[in-house]
Amino acid sequence: MRARAGRKSLKKVIRTKNIGLWNTIDHSAHESNGIKLQRNKLLEAARFIRECEHPDWADMAYDLGYSSQQHFITDFNRVLGKTPLQYKKELGFQSSE
Repeated sequence: MRARAGRKSLKKVIRTKNIGLWNTIDHSAHESNGIKLQRNKLLEAARFIRECEHPDWADMAYDLGYSSQQHFITDFNRVLGKTPLQYKKELGFQSSE
């Protein structure tokens, strides 16, 4: 139940910040804008991770417009220097996985 409520919150943040427009950008024509939007949406994901006790990584990836959870994790790691789970663990969260 918590993940579902959290997912709705992330979707609202995405709509509010117009991050959903990322999916409509022509990547080759708007490369610098695409990089900025990607960074912004990953920073929003990081904020959400800080606020959500048990984030659902797959739902988060989907909500951000990623075609796969692994693609989201790879981009998050490239931009923030750690995976989403590593980021969450550094905040004091201990996974049961």
